[in-house]
Amino acid sequence: MLSLLLPVLMAGMLLSPSLPAHEGHDHGQDTAAEMSAWPRFEVHSDSVELVGVLRDESLDIYLDDFASNAPIAGADLEVELEREERLLEVHKVETGLYRIYEPALHEPGRHTLIIMLSAPGIEDLTLANLEVPDAEHDDGHGQLDWRWLAAAAVLLIALLLLWRGTRPSSHAALILPLLLLVNADPLHAGPGHDHGDTPRTGLMGDQPSRLPDGSLFVPKASQRLLAIRTEVAQAREIAVPERLSGHVSPNPNASGRVQAGRAGRITPGPDGLPHLGQQVRKGETLAWLLPVTETLDLGSGEAQLADLDGQIDLTRRQLSRLERLAGTVAQQEIDAARVELDSLQRRRAALASGLYQREALFAPADGIISLARVSAGEVVEARQTLFEVIDPQRLWVEAVSWDADLASTVQQARIALPNGQVLSARFIGAGARLRQQAVPLLFELQGELPPLPIDTKVEVLAERDTRLNGVVIPRESVVRGSDGSDQVWLHHRAEGFRAQRVEWQHLDGEQVAITRGLNPGDRVVTQGATLLGQIR
Repeated sequence: MLSLLLPVLMAGMLLSPSLPAHEGHDHGQDTAAEMSAWPRFEVHSDSVELVGVLRDESLDIYLDDFASNAPIAGADLEVELEREERLLEVHKVETGLYRIYEPALHEPGRHTLIIMLSAPGIEDLTLANLEVPDAEHDDGHGQLDWRWLAAAAVLLIALLLLWRGTRPSSHAALILPLLLLVNADPLHAGPGHDHGDTPRTGLMGDQPSRLPDGSLFVPKASQRLLAIRTEVAQAREIAVPERLSGHVSPNPNASGRVQAGRAGRITPGPDGLPHLGQQVRKGETLAWLLPVTETLDLGSGEAQLADLDGQIDLTRRQLSRLERLAGTVAQQEIDAARVELDSLQRRRAALASGLYQREALFAPADGIISLARVSAGEVVEARQTLFEVIDPQRLWVEAVSWDADLASTVQQARIALPNGQVLSARFIGAGARLRQQAVPLLFELQGELPPLPIDTKVEVLAERDTRLNGVVIPRESVVRGSDGSDQVWLHHRAEGFRAQRVEWQHLDGEQVAITRGLNPGDRVVTQGATLLGQIR
């Protein structure tokens, strides 16, 4: 039994982890550094964030706004190498990207840089330490493979010895020297005597990667390509909105309908028939309405006109004779004849107007034509709606609420349109009669309004006087995690991001309120959060 256990224990010793390196030569790196192929540094202040990446021929320095992660335009950098007390030549490549060609920075060791920044509204001085590893230093990566082979060799030798029947003590005498040989650390050549120089590269490349703990390593160059933007979380009191369904309706004080007062035939106005969307002025003639009369009514009307024409002719002659006899006849008879003639003429004009005279159809308000249902020559009925005019900048929103107390607690409201745009609105009042067991509410849209058709379905966000504490961020910042939970991405390092679960409430179509999961000062990704979630 001992002869079988001894080889197994020895193989386990081969595969066990090595002892830690002595101080100053630790081969372990933090997770973010393992993902990088180039030495780098990162420093930040309350206003700016600097990241330096030492590539094969240059040191690239990325300059971003700390709060928004946007490249800072119009900035000047002066970089001094501390140990040599000299300024380095800085080349501006693009907005927020600067490049330094300096061979001394590629020498192994720590390089302390004094960076002086000058930008509109920003004056900053900071120190950055760039650690450049020794390319000749062997960190021991790759030892695991040959140790497995050595362990297999030890087991094979032990089995052969067992098969030949040798004693356990002989097993140990043969295997222990081999065990000590393969488990020893490799020797290193002295400075200037390394015979196996290899180029210095990172383990995983300089590409966006997901780390074992679920966080992300995203180099600054990739952040620029993805247009990642952030915002510093600030907790404040937020009004709780009540979400209601509503629709757009015309303001009755700035709109109107044109209806036919009688049956008639439509003829175009001075500028032709108006079309949809045409701008009109109040009192403008839109069309003419020619009366249409039945044949029997028309004959009766014409007979009355003929009778009136005869009476008018007789009365006019009688008045003429009386005026010639003025002085011999009483003035009262002359005045009576004049009054009778005037009355007959008025009766004829009224009758003729009803039979033949056209009626002008006027615009009831300033605005645009939102409804036009007529054609030239069309015969319409009495009270038929022909045109509708509305003012597109003076509109109302009608909504209903199942909460009867909302009308007394609502302070202001916002209207979320189907395209995501949000408009402000003023609460006008509530109806005193229920409509399908709901209270009708009326709001007036304010500000510059986009083209908005009547009866458009909208969402009303009525704000009560109750408040809650939270952080307001854009709606696109909240994404769905792999486990189905709601989360946001936090920019916890210059090139590091981690997911954070949150609880939130709708505010409008563009913003949400985070009620749990964020702390003041957290940098939340507000643009590009969906792209970060796709990094694997």
